[in-house]
Amino acid sequence: MELKFECPTCGQHLSATSEQIGLTAACPNCNSSVTVPARPDDDQAVFVLPTKLPFLKSHRKKILEAKVSELVSLGPIDEPIEAKLQDFAVALGLEKADATAVLTGRFTAEFEPIKRRMESSFVLTDSDLEEIEILKKKYNVNLTLKGNASLFRAIYLLESKHQLPPGSYSRCFFRGKGGMLLYNSDNLASVPSSNARLFGHFYQFADRS
Repeated sequence: MELKFECPTCGQHLSATSEQIGLTAACPNCNSSVTVPARPDDDQAVFVLPTKLPFLKSHRKKILEAKVSELVSLGPIDEPIEAKLQDFAVALGLEKADATAVLTGRFTAEFEPIKRRMESSFVLTDSDLEEIEILKKKYNVNLTLKGNASLFRAIYLLESKHQLPPGSYSRCFFRGKGGMLLYNSDNLASVPSSNARLFGHFYQFADRS
């Protein structure tokens, strides 16, 4: 019997035979280690409760977290799976929100390195956006990038692709000694002056507007 599953790291669609269950190999797309999962034919079997539930809530939460890890290893979490995971949390004596909190927490932990990379480089690249989309699908999380994300995207488009970013940026100027302001109708953001390349790009951009 052919088993179909996805790489938990990059989302690549994979397949294996039932004889290969438990074997570990490199993903052909991202080269990370992937173990062939044993997904039961009966979806309900995935959510079987332990014969005896722990008394402490913290221990029951660990069971929920382990279940999330198991499900993520089988593929992205979609709406039906999240709903069943919420029911599983209730059966453990927890709240539905606890299941969502585990998913959100996992997403946040994996998103944080991307966020730090954006904030340190002042750019939001195509690969960053691809990674974010994979994470959103992996944990069934809706995320809208705000704050300086549009500014970082504009810097990337100008510097790497020589493209004008969407929006009506109207002027660019210095503010004191600390940096500059890039302004449009939707965004007002300050950029540190540590990266001198940015000023040239944005002055060129401002001259075109």
